[in-house]
Amino acid sequence: MFVLSNARSFKLSQAVVSVFALMLLGLMFDLIITQFMLRYVPWYRRETHGD
Repeated sequence: MFVLSNARSFKLSQAVVSVFALMLLGLMFDLIITQFMLRYVPWYRRETHGD
């Protein structure tokens, strides 16, 4: 909600770019954390259940 309310103060193109930048930042953070956990903490595995 905070991102959306702040994005309304921008022009449309600036809001779209900022939302995509935040999305990219979040995905990169998740990828870095996942790779770190797999490499340096091999006993840690995310539980995935194939129902």
